Amino acid sequence: MARLNEIEDAELYGADGAHLGTVERVLFHPSEPCAVALMVRPDPAFSVVKMPVAYVAWSAARLVGPAVRIEGKKLPSRRATEALVGHDMDLTVIWRGMPVTASDGATLGSVAGVTLAADGSVERLEVSGGAIGDVANGRAEASGDAVTGFDGSVVRLSVPESALVTSGGLARKAAETSEAVKAKASTMAGATGDAIVDASYITGRAIRSAAGSEPVKRTKATLKGIADAFREGYKDSPPE
Repeated sequence: MARLNEIEDAELYGADGAHLGTVERVLFHPSEPCAVALMVRPDPAFSVVKMPVAYVAWSAARLVGPAVRIEGKKLPSRRATEALVGHDMDLTVIWRGMPVTASDGATLGSVAGVTLAADGSVERLEVSGGAIGDVANGRAEASGDAVTGFDGSVVRLSVPESALVTSGGLARKAAETSEAVKAKASTMAGATGDAIVDASYITGRAIRSAAGSEPVKRTKATLKGIADAFREGYKDSPPE
């Protein structure tokens, strides 16, 4: 098993131990709940010339400790990876930050983590409701058999919201009793929701970062105010 955050940003090495680049993203099947490839940022040529992104089939890579290794001595061509995977890399999907919807239509939040089996299939999905929601209630978790896959706009589950479990929150009581936190959290949710929409169609070669977008800037701007309100609420009404 491997977790998304163990693979993304991991160093990638070839069969002879040579450093070939850094894994930027795990790419998922266009519709099914499984990883099919890795998007790699190659080392610069002659240490100065930026190289175009490369792609490695999931089946051709393995996680060894904190690094990812492939059998070849150099990164494969895009055409070779697409032939092995059976899909155009432009059609693959980045799940991190993707909106998640339950079978009852409830929008749960965004993909925060994925645990993957050796064959790339999803074993567990972690859903974030935002910074405050994660602290107060914990992240929602769904087993792999409850994950239907990507439908063109969101990652869908085959179970209703009520069937999910949460990892628990350190200050759920404070979050529920503090009106100040609720007000700030509402502001946070609006900003975060916009950011999720901005990031929801990042696929294959059409990759861009939402980090500089105005919704994300608004989200960051609200964090201090939310944290202050949360601490005030926790102090006034500590959990039993």
